[in-house]
Amino acid sequence: YTGTLHSVSATAGQLEYTTIESEDGIVTQGFQQPRNIPTIQITLMVFDSECNDLYDVRILSMEGCQNMDGLVILWNSIPGGMMQRDLPSNTTIVIHTAGGCQHTAILDLDTYPDKQTTACDIEFYNYLSPNNDGDNDVWIIKNVESNIVKSSEVKIFNRWGVQVWEANGYNNNDKVWKGKSQSGDDLPDGTYYYVVNINENVYNGYIELIR
Repeated sequence: YTGTLHSVSATAGQLEYTTIESEDGIVTQGFQQPRNIPTIQITLMVFDSECNDLYDVRILSMEGCQNMDGLVILWNSIPGGMMQRDLPSNTTIVIHTAGGCQHTAILDLDTYPDKQTTACDIEFYNYLSPNNDGDNDVWIIKNVESNIVKSSEVKIFNRWGVQVWEANGYNNNDKVWKGKSQSGDDLPDGTYYYVVNINENVYNGYIELIR
């Protein structure tokens, strides 16, 4: 060859011939391509969440390969397991084993038959520790920013029933309770109570504030 060669790779097979080496690189003369590679047949269950446009996929079964040693599952080139969450509609799955069994497919999850819809549950965290350690620094309402939430009103009360903070359009980001009063002062540690109106549904409970 002429010029500078940085790398040469093969998509499959074992090296059959020798290589040529120089200071600039290595050239492989040929590859032996295996024949009759066992194909893994898979059965999937697809879950469509109401919260977003992403999907959860579970592999129910894998057949066609007698030896599953060294099993590797790639979801969009990322190693994963038998259950993978938050996948886009167009997802590529690659499965292979140490013995050479393989399966590759491009999935269109949006049109996948018999997919199941999972409800978008609203969950309220009951602990807040605003100490800037990156853990529970703000009060989280899980899935409040999802597609199904059209309106959200949050009111926080102290143990004497006095309202100390409120916001419309709560989103766990810029409209979020950080353990402060409406004027921005730090509130003392203790138990606080919330009343939340989401899509005309009212939720209430308590939050432990510990700095």
